[in-house]
Amino acid sequence: MSKRKPLSLSEIARCFHEAMHTAGVPIDHDIDLSGSLVRFAVPGDKKGRKDGWYQAHADGNPTVCFGWWGHVDTQSVSLFDAATLSEEDRTQHAKRIEAAKQQRRREEMQRHNKAAGIAATIWSKASPAPSEAAYLLRKGIGPYSLRVATWHKWLQDDNGKWIERLFPGALLVPLHNAKGELRNLQAILPAKDLPGGRDKDFLSGGEKASCFHVIGIPEAGRPLLVCEGYATGASLHTATGYAVALAFDCGNLKAVALALHDKWPDAVLLIAGDDDRHTEGNPGATKAREAAEAIGGRWCVPDFAEHNESKATDFNDLANFAGAVEVATQIEAALMLPTCSAPMTKASDAVASKPAPPRFSLNPQGMSDGLYFTELDREGNAKAPRWIAAPLDIPALTRASDGTGWGVLCVFDDSDHVTHRIVIPAEKLRGDGLEALGMLLDQGLRVSPAGKRLLVEYLQIAMPKKRARIAKRTGWQDIKGGGRVFVLPSGAVGVGGEEWIYDNVAEHFQVAGSAAEWREHVGSLCSGNSRLLFAVASAFAAPLMRLVSTESGGGFHWRGESSCGKTLLLELCASVIGSPTKIARWNATSVGLEGLAAAYSDSCLCLDELRMVDPKQAATAAYALTSGQDRARGRAEGGLRARSSWCGLIQSSGEISLSQHVEEAGGKNHAGQDVRLCDLPAQVSPQLGVFDVLHNESSSKALHGKLSRAVRKYHGAPFPVWLKIIVATDDVELADFVYAVTKRFEEDVLSTDASGQAVRVASRFALVAAAGELATQHGLTGWEKGESLQAAGRLFKEWLASRGGQGNTEDRDRLRQVRLFLETHGDGRFTEWNRATDDHAPKTLNRAGYRRITPETEHESANNKRTEYLILPEVFRSEVCKGFDPASVVRLMINKCYMRDGGEASRPGQVRETVPGIGRIRLVHILPEFLEAEND
Repeated sequence: MSKRKPLSLSEIARCFHEAMHTAGVPIDHDIDLSGSLVRFAVPGDKKGRKDGWYQAHADGNPTVCFGWWGHVDTQSVSLFDAATLSEEDRTQHAKRIEAAKQQRRREEMQRHNKAAGIAATIWSKASPAPSEAAYLLRKGIGPYSLRVATWHKWLQDDNGKWIERLFPGALLVPLHNAKGELRNLQAILPAKDLPGGRDKDFLSGGEKASCFHVIGIPEAGRPLLVCEGYATGASLHTATGYAVALAFDCGNLKAVALALHDKWPDAVLLIAGDDDRHTEGNPGATKAREAAEAIGGRWCVPDFAEHNESKATDFNDLANFAGAVEVATQIEAALMLPTCSAPMTKASDAVASKPAPPRFSLNPQGMSDGLYFTELDREGNAKAPRWIAAPLDIPALTRASDGTGWGVLCVFDDSDHVTHRIVIPAEKLRGDGLEALGMLLDQGLRVSPAGKRLLVEYLQIAMPKKRARIAKRTGWQDIKGGGRVFVLPSGAVGVGGEEWIYDNVAEHFQVAGSAAEWREHVGSLCSGNSRLLFAVASAFAAPLMRLVSTESGGGFHWRGESSCGKTLLLELCASVIGSPTKIARWNATSVGLEGLAAAYSDSCLCLDELRMVDPKQAATAAYALTSGQDRARGRAEGGLRARSSWCGLIQSSGEISLSQHVEEAGGKNHAGQDVRLCDLPAQVSPQLGVFDVLHNESSSKALHGKLSRAVRKYHGAPFPVWLKIIVATDDVELADFVYAVTKRFEEDVLSTDASGQAVRVASRFALVAAAGELATQHGLTGWEKGESLQAAGRLFKEWLASRGGQGNTEDRDRLRQVRLFLETHGDGRFTEWNRATDDHAPKTLNRAGYRRITPETEHESANNKRTEYLILPEVFRSEVCKGFDPASVVRLMINKCYMRDGGEASRPGQVRETVPGIGRIRLVHILPEFLEAEND
């Protein structure tokens, strides 16, 4: 063994200085050679921070371990080659190196844990990120699971002084480890205000290696994409629907890929790197390839060759330049490649080089019709295609209007050659995908017993370029960027930019005959008949409500004797939309009725036989149907379910009114019931039933039978034609027409002092009138001009008469309740004033107050005497006004001069009276004018 040249302590310290400076760690003090861990301040450290460190010893083989947190990883330098050391020196040297590393790891873990605690505190106090955040708008992405808060950062000013800067509105991206623990936060600032023109920052001392953030839910057998930054990940998830894991920089791709491979071993990993072609060594592509090779996965970078974007580097740039479809196409091409075995720099290379035939193919040449799978042997050669199912086309990916609820549209023929179009929600493809397979089998798709797993994979990786929107309810749909589309089970009417698919059950939208035949055999026979005209016009009015009305719902209830023809009115209304045989009944739960309302959204829901609904639930059901939204309900896993919404009109029928039905069960009628579901008499007369004229028929029974047969033969055709007319009509023109009819209608039927309730209902009647007139103008009804307006006016006046005028129903009900109490208990619970001290007078049990003859009529004849009541205040509040606000009853009666006001602001409606035998007490004084009034 050669003899080493001895070195002085100063020479050893100088060598260590040079080594640390060469590695990029600045140190300006003498090296401590005692073997202790030394921490020191370096440029950029804020007050109290020491991010530089070393551990050095001079005995044996002089060695120094050193680093700079966040800048220079741990390094060690020894002054002698290990070959020149003795066995004892080598052993001691190895121990010192390992001890230094362990000490470094312990300190680093302490820093990581401290930062993780800070991250948890910041994250718990942060708010959900708004979609209009500046960074998100700039990148054209959504806030998947992000939060927003004020970011705190210590920075040096121009004088080198450390100051704390606050950055409001910072987007927070959480970093979790493979155990799911929150370890760090990335802050994305609204502007590039950090040193070096940066807009992204991490918690100081926070852990990043192997940590990631996932957008979406990784699933076995499904692709899991791995990329660098949040904008890239959000664009990939939006375009493909696949789960995406963010590594935050290319240097972390390999560590994250290994962690994901261990956590989700059955996921199909694809490293979607950046194309840093303008940077030496292209670190984005290089690190992506290394990560893919480490896990035996696939990798790609975006291809901008056809888009002439020289500065673009990532898939977010590609999405903004070429669109989400191009992103999805390139990712799908990369997923078709074999696992990583050779360099590949662009997703488009998968298409250009064609390293392998498509794994799935429809009706390949020389084979019988069907879906086939082609497997490769060990040498990469294609085996004979395997038949896995009957021909199954996937023409489009589907999603809801808000971008959620993704799925695939499947089209195939069953064994009877009937074509099926079925949407498979992506959530049905979780795990083994047997739910999705069951949906296809139930519709008649033939599947090979050995091909079920492959069929599920085919559904999971499908990426057609076409997109379609899914509607869970019929009616008008919200469209970004404008446009108007009405979704029917048979398709959409209007212009919306893409295909719409109704994915629910709605059997009532059936068509038989043409619109012209319906007008000739059904519509024309309604002419001259007020009830028939109004029922049919309501069907035309329903799709206008969302466009021109402030109401989300409302309706009309046809009340009449059995077999008077009220069900025919519902059949006529239903025939405009679809089959009259599909008329629903009130016999349903509240949840079932809400489902019906959603299925009939923006159209007319016809409900027959009011008596079939539980009277205790009738009022609640009526409110729910006309509210436009179902009740909030919780999910089993927590949170709230998505709420259904609708808008439209209701046509109901029954032998009694809704108020009578509710009162039969001891319930209380509310004014809102009468306003939401207006009670209309179905009969014109006992002889003619619902008819005004018979159109040359011998009897009402004959006309009834003729119409009943006609609507079963001709129905459903007018509605699509009507929707096309609405779509083609300018919004302003449509609103102006309805406004003009409404103004004319209200002038004819309302006075200037009409209540808000009367005005609200009048506007609904006017909408029906306007719809009927507009449909008549376009030749749909076969009616004369003005007939719809005249019929609506007549029925509105009948409704007003039945409710007692144009005042508020609540005021009428308040006065009726007070009157009912006095009439019911006038003799039994009110003591005669003049006999209050008479021991021989009948005893008053459960006294409510006193009644007396007014002083000015005390000496008049019996026929001219006037009676007034003085009620004990607490009885008036708790019994007389039960169910109403006592203050509102008092105000109403004082305004109508039915009650004397004592003048005390704190006790309105109470007066002081000296009661014989009792003394001076407070009473509520009801004047005789109240009992003598003819109309409340």
